[in-house]
Amino acid sequence: MNILYLNLYDEFGGAEKICNLLYNQFSQEDKHYRFVLAGDKDSDKNSYSLFSKHTFKEIEEYLIEYDFLKRIVRILALVCIVRIILVKRIDVVHLHNTHDYLISCRGIKVLLKFVPVVWTLHDMWSMTGYCTYSAKCVRWKDRCRNCKDLSANRVLRKDLPERFFLQKKALFTENHLYRVCPSKWLYDMIKDSGIGVKNLLCIPNGVDIETFRRIDKKTARRKNHLNNNKKYLLFVAASTNNKKKGMDYLLDAVKMLNDVKDLEILVIGKTDHKISGNGIPVHRLGYISEEKVLNEIYAAADLFILPSIEDNFPCTTLEAMASGTPVIAFRVGGIIEQLDEESGFLVDEILPGELAMKIRMALSDQEKLSDISEKAYRRSVNLFSANSMNDKYRILYKKAIKRYRSFK
Repeated sequence: MNILYLNLYDEFGGAEKICNLLYNQFSQEDKHYRFVLAGDKDSDKNSYSLFSKHTFKEIEEYLIEYDFLKRIVRILALVCIVRIILVKRIDVVHLHNTHDYLISCRGIKVLLKFVPVVWTLHDMWSMTGYCTYSAKCVRWKDRCRNCKDLSANRVLRKDLPERFFLQKKALFTENHLYRVCPSKWLYDMIKDSGIGVKNLLCIPNGVDIETFRRIDKKTARRKNHLNNNKKYLLFVAASTNNKKKGMDYLLDAVKMLNDVKDLEILVIGKTDHKISGNGIPVHRLGYISEEKVLNEIYAAADLFILPSIEDNFPCTTLEAMASGTPVIAFRVGGIIEQLDEESGFLVDEILPGELAMKIRMALSDQEKLSDISEKAYRRSVNLFSANSMNDKYRILYKKAIKRYRSFK
């Protein structure tokens, strides 16, 4: 099979990690290609991009402001994608994040004239009129009519979210478009939305258990110049400025933990503001793309804190579990499918006080923490390995190609 993977960026967050896990899998039977709208040039001859990430960042505000520029970018991207399909004789396209920049509903219909398309849904964008997560809004149950939250795009007309919703609904009647939900949470919401369930599947995200593995905590700390006598809480997000990732909840929670001796916070991710731990030391490690280093820092931490207030099936949970680090998370989205009460700590209410209480409880019982660490590791290996995810997608690719060719 010749497979083309499409995504907005080459690396950044969870969608990029899953796209790259699939793209980088090695098989003598397959040839893999990747096209991203914004990516850095490297020696990978099978990877293509329209812009560098720096250039895209420079023009993104204009794309938001001027819709005609966005349409031009999508046309240019579509021409590049179709050319790759024809030149490389692509059998199936696997689409990841688009978020209105990479390809439109009309563009996907063009691709379907050449190949079947598999689309992994990394958030709610495909089932709403515009937003990636709807918070407490349930207007997606009624075609996103009369959208009251257009702050993400100040030039978006009030009638457009419903129009976008209907465009997506029409697209999802196509015979050779397959949508994949990483979580049952998202799968069930799509069913409730009325946007259509044709060719809708559920395949959980996976983690590379050869890269993210258990490392002796003292060794991991020594390599990263961390103190063996400290208690470290780890927070990871592509951007710490993303309010949905809940860093403010963590910072508010640690204000209630001033009495916990030797407590410190490790923060991985891009940020443009000062982070205060209210007397508890905060180590800003920046954005880390090297997975070996990420694995070491996960393993060095006592707890991985995931205070997301909305999330689908985050890769960070799986990476922490595979590294043998217990996870504390709010009981939201697909996170409850990743963790159970034996392999992690779920916080029932989205409140800093509840989060602080769970952190305090976890740190107070080292024997239980060690047991949960072992069970988290085993759960990641048994249920969420990248190999298992890859196998399920390969079965889907073969099914989609066979069915597509039978219609020709």
